[in-house]
Amino acid sequence: MRFLLPLIGLMLLSACTVRTAHDYDQYLRNNTGSVSYPAVRADACYALTERTLTHKEHVTSWLSGITNVWTVQIGPMLQSTMNSADVRKAFPALREMRRNEACSWTITYDLLYYDFVDTRAKLNLAATMTSPDGRSMTKSYYAEGQGQLGKMYWSKGFGMKNAVQQSTKHAIDAILTEQFRDMANFVAQHYARIEKNPVSSMWTARTTNPAPDKVL
Repeated sequence: MRFLLPLIGLMLLSACTVRTAHDYDQYLRNNTGSVSYPAVRADACYALTERTLTHKEHVTSWLSGITNVWTVQIGPMLQSTMNSADVRKAFPALREMRRNEACSWTITYDLLYYDFVDTRAKLNLAATMTSPDGRSMTKSYYAEGQGQLGKMYWSKGFGMKNAVQQSTKHAIDAILTEQFRDMANFVAQHYARIEKNPVSSMWTARTTNPAPDKVL
């Protein structure tokens, strides 16, 4: 017992907390071109809900040192992703929506669930897409990142940050790929309505705000 107590004390003193979003911008720049998103023919704004912006998940692992804590913040990581070169290539123009700003096309992301368990990230994100005529579509997306067992086991605490970032990126990439594909179809349907009845579409955009079409 007298040898165990100093060992426990040493473990606690050597514990650390690491924020995985801290250098995520640089991580994405280092991995530019690792994903190709579907093209979306729309100048768009994006926004994150309050709970998405303030989300924090504290991750621990016996494989990488149970006294170490890795803090995952999906809001900043998603902002970095939306501002990345790979995402910007998918849109003619894309920017974060400012407070009370009116945009023609909008995407609002709402975090429903995030965890890092079984050596991988698990992410559930809802996206609401709104067109210039007020129509909207909301859909829930779920994805799991690739498992990082080898990196967590062999690199221990030194590799855990990269493991969390990499698996979370895989999950975000999978969700955005599906969501951008849905938005491309949503945009195409909008322009098809205009081509079919341009006068009616202009009148609707100016005078009405149709109830959202929800897809769950």
